[in-house]
Amino acid sequence: MNYIAISIVYLLLAVVIQIIFKINLWSDREKKTTIIWLTFIFLFGLLTDYYASITNRIWIFPGNGIVGIRFFTLPAEEYLFLLTAPYFALVLYKTIIKLFSANK
Repeated sequence: MNYIAISIVYLLLAVVIQIIFKINLWSDREKKTTIIWLTFIFLFGLLTDYYASITNRIWIFPGNGIVGIRFFTLPAEEYLFLLTAPYFALVLYKTIIKLFSANK
């Protein structure tokens, strides 16, 4: 359950930052770029996680920190994390760009 909490915190922080700094990743102008980046990062993360955790056993997902639902041997929380963490990063990136471009 701890792992899903991290994803929820990322999502909540992204929403709060978006509201405070008026960042809109879903406007007509930004929507395509947002979807492309989130898809790319999600698929890349999925492939590397699968390779590292399943194929090479570089890391594992212990049972005490996850809900227990798995898709293709990866926990459901990992899929949620692979969506929320990049989304948070994109919001943070756009916020930093907005703050620094406003000071010029």
